[in-house]
Amino acid sequence: MSENNLREAQSITGMPDCDGEVLYFEVGHKRAKICPTRITVTCDLPGMYGDLERVRVYDGDLMVWEGPLHNLEGVHYLTDAMLAARGDQS
Repeated sequence: MSENNLREAQSITGMPDCDGEVLYFEVGHKRAKICPTRITVTCDLPGMYGDLERVRVYDGDLMVWEGPLHNLEGVHYLTDAMLAARGDQS
């Protein structure tokens, strides 16, 4: 995976499931027993007509969720200023 292929996100939101639970992760906000430390979006998931975008949520070094971007309702990306403030300059 190339560095140009990696994007950082602040939060992701999905559609409600059959129980009405909405998929939601935000960096630094604990939900249940998970406190996401990083959310990444990459374009490296093989698809029928080309690579698809994949989202991963990490709690420390442990990946706690992974899924295709097209299954999500929204992604809040980090701006360059936000990345610089976190010290993740790329």
